[in-house]
Amino acid sequence: MPYKRYTEGNIVTFEHEKLSMSGLLGVFLTQFDKIPEVYKNHSLECSPVLNEPPRAYVAAFSFKPPIDIIISEHMLNREASIVAYSLDGEIAKTIIRDIAKQCNMTETAPSGSFLSDLETEFNGIVVPSYYQCDAIAHITNCKIEDVNGMVRYANFTNRYKKVLTPDSLKIAAEKFGLPIGLFGE
Repeated sequence: MPYKRYTEGNIVTFEHEKLSMSGLLGVFLTQFDKIPEVYKNHSLECSPVLNEPPRAYVAAFSFKPPIDIIISEHMLNREASIVAYSLDGEIAKTIIRDIAKQCNMTETAPSGSFLSDLETEFNGIVVPSYYQCDAIAHITNCKIEDVNGMVRYANFTNRYKKVLTPDSLKIAAEKFGLPIGLFGE
């Protein structure tokens, strides 16, 4: 599947059709477990810190437009990354830059392994999920932005906030104004 990859500063972006995934590599000067507090009063909904050795994660979600963000830090070498998934790549990159600034991230150039990991995830998970959302949008007569946002938010609440799958689907469908009956209820 054809995609475009480019770098702006230290942010690398992969694009396919409307889909965008951007990532930034670096080291946070802010203590990682304080990151959710930095965003407590912002427009991002944040998960608590999840410690899954060798990495710790904070997931965040923006609703206007739907942007799914994963912030992670390696527990030993403190290498950190911010990766955003969206159908609006420009706003996603703005949010990445804001998180990097607010959390005092020292940016580094994207390494070969970081690029390879992002490319593998983009082609193996993100693009196929996008195609499934597009198919659902066509079948249900819903907007791809709403279906993609619902799927990403359901994953966010399930994976990072530990909401059970049926409940995460219901919550996400309601958030995006989609008929709950379309998604198993």
